[in-house]
Amino acid sequence: MKKLTILALIFSLFTYSSASASGGSRGSGGATSSGSAGSSGGAKRRSIDQERYKRGQQVYNGRAKLASKVVSQSLLKKQLKDLRSIQKIIAKKDSVSAAKRINVRRLSGRMTAKQLSDLRYYVRIRYSKTLSRSRR
Repeated sequence: MKKLTILALIFSLFTYSSASASGGSRGSGGATSSGSAGSSGGAKRRSIDQERYKRGQQVYNGRAKLASKVVSQSLLKKQLKDLRSIQKIIAKKDSVSAAKRINVRRLSGRMTAKQLSDLRYYVRIRYSKTLSRSRR
């Protein structure tokens, strides 16, 4: 039991020091991300909602369950605009091919508000960019 505790402590110290040295966990999908500096001089860390991140990742990878057809034309237009803005963020931060993984035509009008929110969360964490919320 002591060996397991020591290994866990060493691992946590290693991941903390490597995350601090690299400036955060950009693109790693890790459990933490860097924040503002704390009073101790080190980086303040905040946790990531793993469930929300995983749901957003499923939407991004095309594995989320969607409505069988477009719910409404107004929702289609709104989500089309939102998904294109997400694609632009990804293209700037990573590559055009990564941005094209979001199939705008297939997703638009078929996602729930929660799925769109989870996708935004995933992209914000994965690509370290805050996405502005569109007005509803």
